[in-house]
Amino acid sequence: MSDGKTCDDINECAETSSVCSQMCENTVGSYVCKCAPGFLREPDGRSCRQNSNISPYLIFSNHYYLRNLSTDGQAYSLILQGLTSVVALDFDRVDKRLYWIDVSRRVIERMLFNGSNREVVVSGVLHGEGLAVDWIGRKLYWVDSFLDCLKVSELDGRFVKKLAEHCVDVNNSYCFENPRGIVLHPKYGFSDLDGHHRQKVYDGNLPHPFALTVFEDTVYWTDWNTRTVEKGNKYDGSGREALVNTTHRPFDIHVCHPYRQPIVSLFLFLTVGFSDFLPATHQCESHQWQCANKLCIPESWQCDGEDDCGDQSDEDPVHCSTRTCHPGQFKCRNGRCIPQNWKCDVDDDCGDNSDEPLEECSE
Repeated sequence: MSDGKTCDDINECAETSSVCSQMCENTVGSYVCKCAPGFLREPDGRSCRQNSNISPYLIFSNHYYLRNLSTDGQAYSLILQGLTSVVALDFDRVDKRLYWIDVSRRVIERMLFNGSNREVVVSGVLHGEGLAVDWIGRKLYWVDSFLDCLKVSELDGRFVKKLAEHCVDVNNSYCFENPRGIVLHPKYGFSDLDGHHRQKVYDGNLPHPFALTVFEDTVYWTDWNTRTVEKGNKYDGSGREALVNTTHRPFDIHVCHPYRQPIVSLFLFLTVGFSDFLPATHQCESHQWQCANKLCIPESWQCDGEDDCGDQSDEDPVHCSTRTCHPGQFKCRNGRCIPQNWKCDVDDDCGDNSDEPLEECSE
């Protein structure tokens, strides 16, 4: 401070965007990095890695084809061929379907992951270049660069509605002008979603990038001119590497992994009675926990003080008191499981302060 005697805390979380891989919490004189549910903090104290036995992979559109690609570029295969001019692409893990826009045929199509049940869901899409599946709200959104608008429909194409067109505010500050992409998150994000604090990630040679997708600390993108799919560090572009060269221009790209689309929609459907239709043999995925009513929630949502199941079974006192945490986790007094290295990090991660016992943490 100006008096030369007192100190003012610096908010490292606000000053430096790359200080933490996912979540950053400022503390007096320091900061603490946290990871989202399903991720573990690395020994460096700032990076996060997914904690499952499922490997992520890439899907991308390639003019006449849909293709998939491993994140190291070693496995490369065809999903679908014989398309006319496919640009935008997205997926829905709930129903296990792929969705795409064919700009030449002016349609939105979909099919199951196994290649069956291919069908047109929306016709008359003049020039759709961006597509997004809301896997929670069960909606389909797309932008049309000819009509300069944003549209929405049910996932089966019913009830098409124009949400916005041209300029959406009286000052003409936010306008659709040849829109090319759309991004959607049904809950929240871990960055400035309002566009503030823009950061330059890479300042090298990027001839014509078209689309990008992010997972863990890596950004993946397609480039028209070089006809490549590439990857690099999401903060500074370091470790840049071309994963594959394609004959035709690559367009849209997505990382496919359960943590990209956590399947919690069944919980939201409780209000319309969808749990009544779940079979008694319904099984959750390995990273999920099954409620008494057969619904599936992320495993980390157990014993967190919120009724995520809708029947209180995830907050049952008996269950929480007898629950066993995985190796490398600390069990809170309230039954919640947190990463072991979150103990004594000066932050109440448990919600009951049991991970910050004075007698241990003060040593």
